[in-house]
Amino acid sequence: MTQIFVKPVMELRLLNIHFTYSDEEDLSTSHPSRYLEHMIRHEGSSSVFAYLKELGLVDYLSAKASAQCPGTALFYIETRLTEKGMQQYREVIRIIFQYITMLKESPPLAWISDEMSHLAEVEFKFGQKLPPSQTLSGLAQLMQKACIPREHSLSPSLIHKFDPENIECGLSHLRPDNFRFFVVDQQFPGDWNATEKWYETESKLENFSKISCKNFEPQFGRRSQRGPLKFTC
Repeated sequence: MTQIFVKPVMELRLLNIHFTYSDEEDLSTSHPSRYLEHMIRHEGSSSVFAYLKELGLVDYLSAKASAQCPGTALFYIETRLTEKGMQQYREVIRIIFQYITMLKESPPLAWISDEMSHLAEVEFKFGQKLPPSQTLSGLAQLMQKACIPREHSLSPSLIHKFDPENIECGLSHLRPDNFRFFVVDQQFPGDWNATEKWYETESKLENFSKISCKNFEPQFGRRSQRGPLKFTC
């Protein structure tokens, strides 16, 4: 496993965790990775972000799956660290992994997927319209993907079904033997041992041992009590 330290020009304190991930191009009707993105990056009182922020370790956290090429993808968890968080970056990683472990111990929840589906529908129906040229360009790209059903070609962002099996498959990739991380800071660790050829960015690359996880048991957020969304023409 690899840890990479990078010295930026600007004053930044970042911790970015990268996992190799499965290609979901043929799962365009369920988007299972979006369930994981939501569960990891949401900011409710029971979230991993709220816990890390309460400890004074981070002030921003995001999660995103990204296709790289056919058959290959990456899953990113990115955080912006406080000064305290930079000194305890391994604790941040440990807590994130413990939260992922908690997700693995509980089955995916259909009501969360349903709410995500409703929100995606709201965004699709009432979102800002794109310029015609951008819409045409996006459609041209989608036409290259034979896995997207024709009836969904105009609404590829919608979630049409709950897919717990592939959500759990995605979770199986988020494990301590399948990632590397980047720490970005001007001062830490300070003993840079490499310089990039073109931009002369200082960095340091080294292996690290497995990070142990202790108990971390936040509770899932409560289900919204609002009624289902309905639209009429």
